[in-house]
Amino acid sequence: MVWMFRRRGLPPMREPVEGPGESGLHSSEVYHDAAQHFLDRQIRTMETLDTQTAQYLSAASLALPVTAALLGLSARGGEDIHRVGFVALVGALVCYVLVLIFSAAASQIRGLEYRPDIATVKQNSERYEGIFLMQWIANEYEASIAENRRVLVQKARWAGAEALAFYAEGLLLSIAAAATLLL
Repeated sequence: MVWMFRRRGLPPMREPVEGPGESGLHSSEVYHDAAQHFLDRQIRTMETLDTQTAQYLSAASLALPVTAALLGLSARGGEDIHRVGFVALVGALVCYVLVLIFSAAASQIRGLEYRPDIATVKQNSERYEGIFLMQWIANEYEASIAENRRVLVQKARWAGAEALAFYAEGLLLSIAAAATLLL
């Protein structure tokens, strides 16, 4: 493992030490800060997935009717929509339905675990002092992180499936437009 650090020009990792280190921080403080940072990162990830899901749904909902309307106007000029264009348009409609389904599934995953609750923190702050309280809070953060990991993976899978359906819809709409204009 040390060779990886030397190869990248990084100093080798040091073994953790008990008690306050060179920085004056106790290991419980470091653990607390790391757990808090990771939990905050999970919350930002959830917000990012929600935003991504909404954006794909909005774009997919706009693209399909606009393209269908333009192809309908093109067909009114006396020419029928080419068969390839029609099949691609139907495929895009199927992909849009998939976007709706995947978006709905991702949207059902709303909450993350955020422990400890403030009332319990207040109770424990009356019983425990500094480092011990911080250690307990960090342990609660860790329990939240473990639960949230499962939830975020599931939400990310639905959001990823929605993105793929959105891309497929865009490709099929492009094929429909090109087939109508060129064939």
